[in-house]
Amino acid sequence: MWLHGLGTLAAVLAGGLLFAFLADFLLHVPFAVRLVHVALLVALPIYFFRKELLHHLRRLPDRAGLAMLVERRHPEVHELLVSAVQLDPETADARSRPLIDRIVAEAEDYATGVKLNEVFDRRGPRLRLGLGAILAGLTTTVFLVNPALASIFFQRMILSGVAWPQRTHLTVEIPIIGERAQIEIVRAGEGESEHTSEIRVRVARGSDVPVLVRAKGVIPDEVVLHFSGGQTAVVTSGSMPLFRTLLPSVQEDIEFYVTGGDDERGKPVVKLIVLQPPDVAGLAIRVDPPAYSGLESVVLFDTDVEVLAGSRLVVHVLPDPSNATGVVRLLPEDRELPLLPAEFPRRQPEEEPRGGLAFEFVATQSLRYWFELVDESGLPNPDPGLYGVQVIEDRRPDVLLLSPGRAEIDVVPGGAVALRIRVEDDFGVASIDWEVRSADDDTLLSGAALDAQVITPVEAKYGADDRTVLVGRTRLEVDELGGGAPLYEGQRMILQVRSRDNREPNANESLSVPVRMRVISGDLFLRRLQDRLARAGEQAGRLNRLQAETLRRTREVLAGLQSDDLQGEAFEVATLVTGQRRVQGDARALARDLAAITESLLYARVDNRARPLFEALDEALAGFTDRSFHPEPWRELSAQYTANRLGSAGLAGQLIDIVGLSLEISEVHTLEAADALVQAQESSGPASMQTEVARAYELESEASSSIDRLLEQLAGWDNYQSILTQLRDALNGQKNLMERTRQFAQDH
Repeated sequence: MWLHGLGTLAAVLAGGLLFAFLADFLLHVPFAVRLVHVALLVALPIYFFRKELLHHLRRLPDRAGLAMLVERRHPEVHELLVSAVQLDPETADARSRPLIDRIVAEAEDYATGVKLNEVFDRRGPRLRLGLGAILAGLTTTVFLVNPALASIFFQRMILSGVAWPQRTHLTVEIPIIGERAQIEIVRAGEGESEHTSEIRVRVARGSDVPVLVRAKGVIPDEVVLHFSGGQTAVVTSGSMPLFRTLLPSVQEDIEFYVTGGDDERGKPVVKLIVLQPPDVAGLAIRVDPPAYSGLESVVLFDTDVEVLAGSRLVVHVLPDPSNATGVVRLLPEDRELPLLPAEFPRRQPEEEPRGGLAFEFVATQSLRYWFELVDESGLPNPDPGLYGVQVIEDRRPDVLLLSPGRAEIDVVPGGAVALRIRVEDDFGVASIDWEVRSADDDTLLSGAALDAQVITPVEAKYGADDRTVLVGRTRLEVDELGGGAPLYEGQRMILQVRSRDNREPNANESLSVPVRMRVISGDLFLRRLQDRLARAGEQAGRLNRLQAETLRRTREVLAGLQSDDLQGEAFEVATLVTGQRRVQGDARALARDLAAITESLLYARVDNRARPLFEALDEALAGFTDRSFHPEPWRELSAQYTANRLGSAGLAGQLIDIVGLSLEISEVHTLEAADALVQAQESSGPASMQTEVARAYELESEASSSIDRLLEQLAGWDNYQSILTQLRDALNGQKNLMERTRQFAQDH
C-alpha cells in the first residue's frame, strides 16, 4: 500500500516539476501559464496523496478480509479460515464448542503453512515506486547539472520576474558600401550590458538598402522584420547564421526591428531616413568633328549622340543641387574622369548663364557613361542615368567598276578598254588610280591617276553635309598596258582601281574587283565572237518559240471574247500578261547580250571602218553611273547609223543593225503588247477588253515577225563568218607555205 502511494506521489511531483521546467525553459511561457503550472504542482500531489495513499490506508482489510484473501489464493481450504475467524468459541454453546475448537485448531495448523507472498502481488506497487524513483532521479539530475537554470526556474515558480538566459542573439547590420549612405549607431548601457539600441541610416531616395541579420547561439529557422506601419517580413536562411534581405528603392522614411528565436528584445531599432539625392538636371554635348570631314561643330541636349571617330566631345552636366560634385565613369573600360566646373551651354541666347560640370575626351570607340554625383553632405546619387556615345567609323571608299562589266575579258593588240568607275565615300575622296599588274608575278606594268567628277549628292549618315558620289572614266589603250614592253599573245594581266579617302592621319584605301585580261589575236577574238553570236542565235530561237506560243494563246483568247465567253477568258488574260512579260524579259536579255558582243567588237578595233561608231558609243556610255543595261544609247546609235550619220562599217555595222532590231523587239513590240494585255485585264467592259486583246495580238504578231528577221540576220552573220573563216584559213595556209619555201631556199 505504501509502495503504491509513495511511488505515485513521487512520479506526479517529479514529472510535474520536469514538465514545467522544460516548458518554461524551451518556450519561455508567460506569467499566466507559470501560474497554472504552480497551481497544478500544488493540487496534483495533494490529490494523488489523498487518492492513492490515504484512501487505501483507510480501507485496510480486517482478519476476515485477510482470511478471504488467503482463501482466494487457496480455494481448497473451503472457507476454513473465514469460518475460524467468524466463529467465536466463547459465545458458542457447549454442544457447538468442540466443533468450533476443532475448526480453529485446523485453521491454526493451516495458517502456519500459508505463504503471504503468494497472497499479495507486489509487482504493481514496486513498478509504481520504481517509476516515481526514476522520475525523481531524472528531475534531480537535471537540476543538479544546471543549478543556475534550476535556481531561475524555482524563482520563476514563486512568480518572480527573473528571465531565462537568452539563447539566441540577433545583431542587425546595414552593409552599404562606400559613400552610398551615412550610418549612425546609438549605443545604450555600460560595460558588459552595453548594446546597440538604434541604427540611423541616411540614404538617397530610390536606394536599395540591404539588411543583414546575424544570429549567434541557437540559430532560428526564420527571423521577422517588424515595420513601424504594422507590416512584417519573414526572412529565412536555410539553417545558416546569416539572414539577408533587401529593401528595394526606398522612397520614404522606414523604421523596423528584428525578432527571431527567443530574441524578442526588438533591439536595435533601424531608422532609414530618406533624403533627396543629387541628380542630373540637364545634359549638353558639344561635338567637334575632325577637320578633314568638313562637318560643323554641334551642341546636342539631353540625348545620346552619334559621332564620327576622332571627334572631340565636351560633355556638360547641370547638377541638382548646383553645388554637387563628382566624377564620370566610362564603360566598358571602367575609366574614371573628374568633373570640372564649367558653364552649361545655353539653349537660347536669352537664357541666363548657369554653372555646371564638364569633362572632355576624344571618341575612338562606342561607349557608355554615367555621372557619380555627391552633394555637400556626401550623399551620392544611388541610380545614375546611363548615357551613350555611338562612334561611327569613317568607312573605306566604295569602288564600283562600271566597265569592264565582266571579271574576265579578252583584249586584242591595237584595241582599247573602256574603264568607268563609281566611287562613294563618307567625307571625300583624295585620289583614284588605276593599275595593271602581271597575273604571273604581280609586277606593276602600268598605271595612272584617274580624274573623277562629283555627279550627285547623297544624304550623309552623320552631320549636316552631304557625301558625294564620284564617277571617273578613261580609255585604256591595250598596246600601252604593258608599260612600254610589247604585249604577246597569251599574256595575262590584272586591272584594278585603287581609291583613297581624305581621312587623317591614316587614309582608308579600297580596291575594286580585279578584272583579269588576256591578250589574244584578232583571229581568236573573232572565233570567240562567233561562238557568242551562236549562243545568241540559240537564245533568239527559244524566244521565237516562246513568242509563238504566246501568240497562239492570245489568238484563242481573242476568239473566245468574240464568242461572248467573257467569264472564262477573263482569267486567261491574266495568264497572257504573265507569259508576255516573260517574253519581254527574255527579249531584253537577248538585246543586252547582243549589245555586249557589239561593244566588245568595237573596242577591239578589228573593223577599221567602225571608228565613228566606236567614238559615238564610247561617248554615249560615258554618261551612265550604274551597271544596268540602258537601251536608249543603243537605239540612238542604231538610228544614227541607219541614217548614214556614222559612216559605213563592215562587221560592226551588221551587229549594230542586229542590236537595233533586237531593241525594237524588246522595247517596242513585246513591251507594248504586255501593256495592252494589262489594259485588257483592267478594262471594265467586254468591248474594251476585246479591243486591247486585239491590239496585243497585232503587236505580238509584229514581234514574231521581227524575231524571224532577227534569226535570218543572225544566220546570215553565221554564213558570213564561215566564208571569212575559210578565206582566213586559206590565207594562213598560203603564208605558211611561203614561209617554208623561203626557209628551204635559205638552207640550200
